[in-house]
Amino acid sequence: MTPALRPALALLLIALGWSLSWAGPPPDASTERRAAHLVRTDSKQMVTLYAARILIDSVTPEGIRVWVSDKEFEWVRSRGWDIRFISPTAEDYWPEEETKAEKGLTYPLTTYPTFDEITAALEDFASTYPSLCRLVSIGKSVQNRDLWFLKITDNPDLEEDEPEFKYISTMHGNETLGVILCLNLIHDLLAGHGTDPRLTSLVDETEIWIMPLMNPDGYSRSPRSRFNSQGIDLNRNFPDRVEDDANDPTGRAPEVRAVMNFCAVHSFVLSANFHTGALVVNYPYDNSEFAHIQNHPDWYTPDNDVFVDASLAYSSNNPPMYASPYFTNGITNGIAWYTLVGGMQDWNYVWMGCNEVTIEVSDIFSPSTSALG
Repeated sequence: MTPALRPALALLLIALGWSLSWAGPPPDASTERRAAHLVRTDSKQMVTLYAARILIDSVTPEGIRVWVSDKEFEWVRSRGWDIRFISPTAEDYWPEEETKAEKGLTYPLTTYPTFDEITAALEDFASTYPSLCRLVSIGKSVQNRDLWFLKITDNPDLEEDEPEFKYISTMHGNETLGVILCLNLIHDLLAGHGTDPRLTSLVDETEIWIMPLMNPDGYSRSPRSRFNSQGIDLNRNFPDRVEDDANDPTGRAPEVRAVMNFCAVHSFVLSANFHTGALVVNYPYDNSEFAHIQNHPDWYTPDNDVFVDASLAYSSNNPPMYASPYFTNGITNGIAWYTLVGGMQDWNYVWMGCNEVTIEVSDIFSPSTSALG
């Protein structure tokens, strides 16, 4: 087993036991948002950004990472704040067409697979281990790519009395490392069944569902895009207990609709979604009508102790995360980090009764391939 998978398995094991008004920038839906770094000033700055509906995806003492259109960028700069666009890195681009021929994958992975390679790998798992897994497409992306889930358990065609667990990765197409982690984990679970006692126990006693790639359209672009093909941030498109409390998939992005409909017919008890851009485990809530009141009780779910334990189960097995200079023991309540509207983890908890955490596995969106494996 590769060391990178130990935190994932530690978290998986737990499944066995249990509005402000402000004059903001003009609407700019026609222009794609790009990542930008904003130097922090004072607490009023965050209030202004929230009120103006600026998309925030990370906050540290050094700065705030935002996703802004050109008009939003100029609006932020007009306030006298220091902001600059973040240029894509070489790893955010796919190789030239003639050099990226599809090929069989070798584990642990040392390169980012294309969507077609991911599909082929999942199909290969399903055909190689027919007694342990089933490949299911839960829907299609905007550009008609399959949204794949792989079910792993010892009796994949039977409905057994065992906990259901899921991993979802890369709902932001530019956050690629989770694809690698998921495929490596799938390989280890299947190849290790019958020989590794812990892996065998996980597969035999849990119904495990893994979706390596929720945003195949954004992932397949070059440079890769955070957003789906409609320009929608999938992690801002779910029902929200404060601002969008209708648990209805109608009118949402097709990728979000597919996940909502899929979860509605399952009984997941624990789940996690993989991101990059930070190194931390983030647990609910991400939003509250009292978000502006420091450490308000409504920031925390009734199951806060469970979330803290689950988060620590992962971070304590990831030494760089656990030693974070920003987050105590590498974990944080969502609102304590920054407020997020329409996130998947809050939706899972509020409407599906599933304890979900968000795992940020790298400060870099797409780490160099030399760091994989």
